[in-house]
Amino acid sequence: MTQFSHPHSSQFSSVVTSIPHPSPSSDAPSTGSYALFEEDIESGVRNRKGQGMELELEQEQELDHKSLRARNQGLFQIEKALQEVSTLYAQFFSLLQSQGEVVERLDDEADLIQENTLLSLSTLKSVAKRVRGERSFILKIFGALIVAIIVLVVFFR
Repeated sequence: MTQFSHPHSSQFSSVVTSIPHPSPSSDAPSTGSYALFEEDIESGVRNRKGQGMELELEQEQELDHKSLRARNQGLFQIEKALQEVSTLYAQFFSLLQSQGEVVERLDDEADLIQENTLLSLSTLKSVAKRVRGERSFILKIFGALIVAIIVLVVFFR
């Protein structure tokens, strides 16, 4: 029996063992038939090898197809994530824009408050000057009244 080394040699050996082996004898016709028998076995093994290679090729193609599907799924997931990020950036931009308008309004109002505060400060300063000026005037009037009362008291006594 001839042995072959192949990854699928167990399949081939089962084929070889299932075929009945003729016993070689000394007469010439059986030796020729034995040689033909061995050729038939070798061609069967070659056919099995070809089928095994086809099977391996199909398995490789299936693995390649699976890996391509997995890559394709990965790309779709990446695309979906990028779309979500794009949506988030758009929302962030719209919030930033609306808050920018609010910040501008607050800045304008802060400028207006500063102007009003400076105006009220100058008004308070002018009122304080007037009050001081009026205070001396009021003191002069009280002084004149006291002098008048003293003069009246001194003369009418």
